[in-house]
Amino acid sequence: MNVSSLTASSGSGGLFVKNAAGLNLSSITTGGALTVIAATGDLTVSNLSYDSSKALTLTATAGRILNGGSSLSLGTGSATLTAGAGIGTADAAFKVSTSSTGALTTNVTGAGASAACFWRTTSPA
Repeated sequence: MNVSSLTASSGSGGLFVKNAAGLNLSSITTGGALTVIAATGDLTVSNLSYDSSKALTLTATAGRILNGGSSLSLGTGSATLTAGAGIGTADAAFKVSTSSTGALTTNVTGAGASAACFWRTTSPA
């Protein structure tokens, strides 16, 4: 697939998306696990909803994972964010909120890549 913006929904089986270029997740909804890969370019997370007791995997192989305005809400499932050139920016941190015990793993893999910049909020359980 090679699109710049994606709106998609699925049932409890989850959703797997692999895009050849950068991608804006403008509206993604699934009742299961969610995996999104942008092979080149940035992956912008604008609006996504998934079963937060399942796995979330976001990968920008050669680009950055950026915040598109809303906060990524984590639950009891695992979340893995991997980017070649950074997660968030110094001027626009990647927003993550959690009220649970799920694991968050981040990886910045590119040579000379910038670090991960997060803004995290935690709600009481």
